[in-house]
Amino acid sequence: MRTQLVCISCLIEDVRTAAEGLIADEAEKEKAMKSLLRSLAEHFTTEVPPSYHITRLHRRLKKLTHIKMPFEKRRRAANEAGVGLAHMVAKKRDKMSGFGRFSFLARWALAGNSMDFRHVGTGYHFDSDKIESFFSQALEPPAVNKLEQIYSTLRQADHILYVHDNVGEIALDRLLIEELKGWGKHVVSAVRGGPITSDVVMADAEFVGLPQASDEVIIAGPDTLGISFAEMSDEMRRELKEADAVISKGQANFYVFSEYKKQVPGNIISLFRTKCDVVSNLFGHSGHINIATIL
Repeated sequence: MRTQLVCISCLIEDVRTAAEGLIADEAEKEKAMKSLLRSLAEHFTTEVPPSYHITRLHRRLKKLTHIKMPFEKRRRAANEAGVGLAHMVAKKRDKMSGFGRFSFLARWALAGNSMDFRHVGTGYHFDSDKIESFFSQALEPPAVNKLEQIYSTLRQADHILYVHDNVGEIALDRLLIEELKGWGKHVVSAVRGGPITSDVVMADAEFVGLPQASDEVIIAGPDTLGISFAEMSDEMRRELKEADAVISKGQANFYVFSEYKKQVPGNIISLFRTKCDVVSNLFGHSGHINIATIL
């Protein structure tokens, strides 16, 4: 999916709320926003996915604030909450089998996508102390529900690439990966090479034990929001060519995979919660909805 003109307001609001959380001085905040708006105006185009613009803006914000790991405390709290939630989910999982068990784990992994700091209505002020009740509300049947088809597709796949999205939710991703490994699948996890908003980096993967669940954890590329076909690592290019199926988490990854899906030989499974009507409308819906589909 390419950027639309209507995306401009969300791009500005995203980086504004981020600046609010990172810069205390009002004069410095105004100075930063002027710089960010100039950058957006200079580089804006509808020829690339929206995540490419968000990446550029957040890189600029990191440079302006000199903060190497923005929202570090919030990221850590999200991971801790996610691990605790995953323990609860695992106990219920152990009483299930077959498609019902897979569907349960996939829906929780999907619900975990609501942890995104950038989620409209929670933003960068997400209250991690209330995460369990928030997730319970988010655990609804997907509005776009292709879980049976996804189950069949993954059963037939041998090599699966799992492209992660947010901190916290990766603990729930791990449960789904464990299920796939139990089927005898080769599963590779892909994380970001540098921090940006709430996207997962290697330290987060290690915190929740992803290296123990996946066959390999690779760096998808640098500090990009979601993956970038322009900046991806050689490892990521290799995995995209070799994977029978790709599990893509999050709306930013949906932007990219929907735009460049012809460059991916395997089936692309997309699990995410929408953040705007622009995306929900693509599926015939409005509001924030859960999507479980094959692109």
